[in-house]
Amino acid sequence: MFLALDKRFTLHNAILLESRAIKAFFFYSFVIFLLYMLTSAKQAYGMRARLYLGLCAIFLVEFTMCRFGVDLDQQVWIASKVTLARSSFLVAAAVQLLFSIFSYRDYEVLNHRMLETLIEKVNTMERKKAAMPLEIDENYDDVDFSTWIDEDLSEEETFSKDPDFLLPEEVAETSVTTSSYSRKYDLRPRRFR
Repeated sequence: MFLALDKRFTLHNAILLESRAIKAFFFYSFVIFLLYMLTSAKQAYGMRARLYLGLCAIFLVEFTMCRFGVDLDQQVWIASKVTLARSSFLVAAAVQLLFSIFSYRDYEVLNHRMLETLIEKVNTMERKKAAMPLEIDENYDDVDFSTWIDEDLSEEETFSKDPDFLLPEEVAETSVTTSSYSRKYDLRPRRFR
């Protein structure tokens, strides 16, 4: 009779272990799907890897606790610790997700706003510039530059007589020579095939 009760307890423990494994499978499948959906937004995408690593760590802890706890007294203790580990992971994951969502900065939107303000400032500066009257010297239009050139510089004068035009000694000594090599450029338009 004790042998039959021992077999029955062994069967009962195996059924409890299998039911716990099935519950764990559904729990972890649901949490993986939930984490994937919650981290699909770009505000929380950076947290995905960290949350998956935490989920794997909780799974390994649960697996080792279930594997090495065999008798009934340990199974109750293990079930309470597994529930505590799962709930602590869910709370930590929720805190991390909320922190990443509220502390997220979208740099593309910030750059867009900055460009809009810069464009507005440039447009206002251009409007102010267009609204300001140009201060032009009235005598400016009356000057004929061709006569001015003819009056100040006659054709007989050379650059050597000009007091403002003096070549530095280094440049005068090392004159620039052209090479005998010349390139021929084909300036016809190319045909693209």
